[in-house]
Amino acid sequence: MHIAISKNFYIKKNPFTENEKEDDKVYRKEEKEYSLNDLDTKILIFEDRVKEWFINIAEELKKNNEAGYVILMICIQYVESMIQFKKGEDSSGKSGEFFKDGIKDIFPEIEEDLINLLWSSVRCGLFHNGMTDDGIFINADKENNQEITLFKVKGENKVLINPHKFLDKINEHFKDYITKLKNPENIKLRENFEKAS
Repeated sequence: MHIAISKNFYIKKNPFTENEKEDDKVYRKEEKEYSLNDLDTKILIFEDRVKEWFINIAEELKKNNEAGYVILMICIQYVESMIQFKKGEDSSGKSGEFFKDGIKDIFPEIEEDLINLLWSSVRCGLFHNGMTDDGIFINADKENNQEITLFKVKGENKVLINPHKFLDKINEHFKDYITKLKNPENIKLRENFEKAS
């Protein structure tokens, strides 16, 4: 029995069978063998999971003009989960803090009032109520080729989000993070990743 642990990696042992001998091997589709205990293998599996099961699926959804909220959900999920790996900590009981730190990491120039609205009205709205709160609008109209990613109306709790551009930023951020993570010179970043994985 093969169990997929990412799109291109699988394990051969059955995790549902008791008394099965421990196996720390993981395999890639071409049958190359890797050790699950190796940090570089963990990074490859992590990259494959995020890229293939989230980012690439969201990219495919761009073809559907009604998929903006699903794309936005994938992007918002990325924000909090990714910062856990960068910090090397679990966000349990600190979701708001971690989400806000994640947004700052992706959008360094972002203003505090917009971060707070993204937390309360987008992240909490999507994951607690299944929809963003009032005042949050999305637009990814291909005809207008809207360049803006996030826009807050000054003095009001209204935000316009382009989920396609948001996904582009997520994609850039992830590529940069993985490149740094694969570099053995980035000791602290790799240690934090291993703590969180």
